[in-house]
Amino acid sequence: MNIKMEVTIGNQYHSLQQQARVITENWATLNLYCPICGAPHIEALRNNKPVADLQCSYFADSKIISRGWLMDVLFCLESLGKKKFSLDDVYGFTKYLQERHQENHNIKAKIRQQLQLLRDKGYVKFLGNGEYIMKN
Repeated sequence: MNIKMEVTIGNQYHSLQQQARVITENWATLNLYCPICGAPHIEALRNNKPVADLQCSYFADSKIISRGWLMDVLFCLESLGKKKFSLDDVYGFTKYLQERHQENHNIKAKIRQQLQLLRDKGYVKFLGNGEYIMKN
């Protein structure tokens, strides 16, 4: 993490508060990560957005934030280390997911459900025949 802030980007503002806001938001977008999903960067929202200045690009839609199954399946997808993956690739995490969700006895069906949710929200694309691709 770089702790140096680029102060020159605040020079165009007269107000010290505006300068501080612009400088710190710029630093945050370059250096902070999402504490929910671990995404390496967060994004600045457009100006004058109520209550928020930054967001995680993976979770811009607040309906998708659920810290259980969805986060675990996303972790599995990221752990694959590839953009294109198969349902069988994700099934490779069955033991890991069973350990995390001992109350669930139908892990593969839950994986498919979470992949459908991610597809519906635009985070993955279903290619057919059990093949998927991560979207950016």
